Amino acid sequence: APRCAGRVQVKALAGKRLVASTRATLRRRKGACRYTAVLRPKAAKVRSAKVLTVTARFMGNAQMQPRASRAAKVRVR
Repeated sequence: APRCAGRVQVKALAGKRLVASTRATLRRRKGACRYTAVLRPKAAKVRSAKVLTVTARFMGNAQMQPRASRAAKVRVR
């Protein structure tokens, strides 16, 4: 399934400040396109932020246009 190919960029923001980002490969699992990404922001970048905003963006491929997800709020531990 070439449609289930490509990369996903995942970013974590504290306000407008980028604190972590990574890229994950899209794979076909359980009949759907899925990816797994782990973000480990450094404490110095997070500072006093209580909540991070995490977004994922599919970078596109030959069959599909790039597309971004809705942002998700994540509490900092």
